[in-house]
Amino acid sequence: RSPDDLGRDFGMGLTEREIDYLVAREWAASGEDVLWRRSKVGLHIDAAAAQAVADYTESRVKASKGLR
Repeated sequence: RSPDDLGRDFGMGLTEREIDYLVAREWAASGEDVLWRRSKVGLHIDAAAAQAVADYTESRVKASKGLR
């Protein structure tokens, strides 16, 4: 309902909820997958933001598999 509902914005409009969707529905398996195959956000964000996407994506993939 509001931008706050989308969680953290990693840059270029890529949010936590979008990554959650990509992991759950589009089978994204890594930060690289999110940044380069599911979007082209990797063209526009810096290394720190790319690492944050990778870390968040890894945590969501593990959670989706019931891992910690």
